[in-house]
Amino acid sequence: MTRTVIHPRSPRRGMILIVVLTVMSILMALAATMLRGTQLTRRQVRSELHLRQIDQLLHAATAMAVEKLATGSPFSESRTIARDEIVDRHDASLTVTTEPDAKGGWRIEAVVEYPLGAAHPIRRRRLEIVPAADTLPSPPAITP
Repeated sequence: MTRTVIHPRSPRRGMILIVVLTVMSILMALAATMLRGTQLTRRQVRSELHLRQIDQLLHAATAMAVEKLATGSPFSESRTIARDEIVDRHDASLTVTTEPDAKGGWRIEAVVEYPLGAAHPIRRRRLEIVPAADTLPSPPAITP
């Protein structure tokens, strides 16, 4: 007749397994929290980079419009800027319009959408009033 012998430490084995699983679940929760924090930080940095790129594009567009106005011609342009021209991974849409202001200057409006074709593009608009100066042509007279 064979008798099964129960080892006196066998209930402890189950307790060790429960402790190990608890520690592993805590570590997994910590790792998941750290991963989520990294993703949020990366998204925030990317958004900040896109906002800076938009600001630079708006500044360049208004400077280009002022330069064109100095040559004596009203300036309006709408185009897509390729990613190679702005040293980035995305294209941008740029629209610049100029029109005479009631006070004799020029009204410059620039609209940039960047990154073009992305899931969540950012669209910014800048409006500048350039006063009439010696370097700028006087706007044509508005007749009713």
